[in-house]
Amino acid sequence: MKKFFSIEFNKIIDIKNDLFSEYYAQNSGTSVKGALSLLNKLRNSEMHFFIDKDTFLLEKEFQQLYNFMIGFYDILHFYSLLPFCGRFARWKYTKLQFDRKTLSDFTYKNAVRNTKFVRNLKEQLEREIFPASIGGSAFNIADSIACVLNEYQGNRFEELSIYIETMLGYKILTYHDEAEEYEIEGQYGIEKGCNVYRQYYIDI
Repeated sequence: MKKFFSIEFNKIIDIKNDLFSEYYAQNSGTSVKGALSLLNKLRNSEMHFFIDKDTFLLEKEFQQLYNFMIGFYDILHFYSLLPFCGRFARWKYTKLQFDRKTLSDFTYKNAVRNTKFVRNLKEQLEREIFPASIGGSAFNIADSIACVLNEYQGNRFEELSIYIETMLGYKILTYHDEAEEYEIEGQYGIEKGCNVYRQYYIDI
């Protein structure tokens, strides 16, 4: 433990050139200063409870930090700070891998569209009709879906609600209500009624 000591995050930014001097010498044009400064700003905002879901991590900031993780992963390997034994699916340290392609045109809307959860949900919604809930809030829509698709009840309901709220925000999810009238013979003659159904559409 004598080899380790704690310093302020700002200090890391100041001494980054010394910390990674050998790496920079062999990889000219590489810099982590911008990403570290952004990370420091976000860290300070989070610590002081100043979080706005629409402005806390903008799309360009997400892209910058994602690409920083790729570069920093390369730096860690350069200095042999991570165990590395090749790229195998059942490798003990697979979760530490981050050798991915950099992002160039990232949007949250496309990221939501491309998730496995949303693609699976789209297939399920196309095969069913659902009870029309009162209003179009994320909770009511999730409740309507969970009434038919039992797998989204219980622990998965919250996950469904979050995805629904996000898709509504990006106008990926829309719905259409239809009324179906019916007649039945009751005790006092023919009785009329109406069933209201809802069909959901996911644009991906």
